[in-house]
Amino acid sequence: MGFSHAPDTMKRDTYDTDGDQLVDVAEGLRETGGPTTLTAGAVADGAAVTRSGTTYAGVARAGIDTNATGFGDGTAGHRPVYRAAAWTEDNTIFVSTITELTAAIGAASAGDTIQMAAGTYTLTNAIGALTIPSGVTLKGACIDQTIITQDGTLADDIIKNEGSSVGSYGIAAAALWATQGFTDTAADAGNISDGDLLFINDPASGERLATIADGDGVAGTGEFNFRHPLQVAFGATSTVDVYSTYYEDIEISDLTVACEAVATDSGINFLSVKGLVLEDVKITGPNSSNAEPALQVIVGVDVAWRNVILEDLDYRWLLSIASSVDLDVRGYQGSGSSGASLSFLNRVNYSTVVVQSNGGTADEDVRVDQSHRNDITVVSSANVADALELNSSDDNVYHVTARGGVDDNGAGNVGDVT
Repeated sequence: MGFSHAPDTMKRDTYDTDGDQLVDVAEGLRETGGPTTLTAGAVADGAAVTRSGTTYAGVARAGIDTNATGFGDGTAGHRPVYRAAAWTEDNTIFVSTITELTAAIGAASAGDTIQMAAGTYTLTNAIGALTIPSGVTLKGACIDQTIITQDGTLADDIIKNEGSSVGSYGIAAAALWATQGFTDTAADAGNISDGDLLFINDPASGERLATIADGDGVAGTGEFNFRHPLQVAFGATSTVDVYSTYYEDIEISDLTVACEAVATDSGINFLSVKGLVLEDVKITGPNSSNAEPALQVIVGVDVAWRNVILEDLDYRWLLSIASSVDLDVRGYQGSGSSGASLSFLNRVNYSTVVVQSNGGTADEDVRVDQSHRNDITVVSSANVADALELNSSDDNVYHVTARGGVDDNGAGNVGDVT
């Protein structure tokens, strides 16, 4: 095998000359005449690495031809091999146990990546839920290889980030510009700043919107535009909740969350978030029909779910009070929350939603309430009366390929059903 860098530079920037991926394996690894036990400072051949599991004492970084030698699970090029203890390099914290994972989460700051080795990470009630700091990426080795679960004692979600609002502020009717924005009035001077995460609520109509304040930030006289105009003109009883605590720019990828033992709590639960990416994430069940959804985000802007898989769950996911969302979700099996919907969009605006559903039984595959100006695609083989139900939801575009049809109880919705 050949490398594009000299051996003395191999520790950091090693790529195969035939274009294989960067691989982290044992420092000084080379092929020898026979297998040698991989202990601190020892040299071993590829065969020893292939047979020895996923955790090694004294393992550091080097390069290896992924076409020539397997590692970790014995399959060529699948995942890195790690030291027996957590270590950090180039803003990446490498972990292989639940103790190392919780410590890394506690120590991580914006810009860091927590790289989890393949294996099962089991939470207990004493450990509690995992809360990912803003700006941090949590990355596994691969779906079904890195698994986060719990031992049956955890009385909480598995991954849980909850922000809080600093308070609700009234908007005088004269200060609300129909659907476009509002003025930060003297009575509420200084409570709203440019870039704040906002939750607009009109109790009279039930309309709600998550948005970001876009304005000059001048307390008392500041004029704020909404990133997107409201679907309806909010009334004189409207309020603005400003989230003083929220999470932003979090990425979770390449792992499985197993919530088989969770009766009522979620696998992943975010409240108040700006910038959330879930990519190549799987959540498995079963959960009960009266459970919290396996995946939920409430009050979110700039949310992306890419290749998110939900398997054997009666209540798959909930997205509520959100805008600027891009979802690509696949669901398998389940019987619907309380016999009703497998999945739920609630007060979601200006978003793109793609749902693939295989199996499962419910009244609706995807229920949509008070959600406007979205592009929604549902491809479903589920045993449902309606693949898509639109309630008080207007000006959406939909594309449905399914056994069930579309129950449209809104206005201005257009689409096709095959």
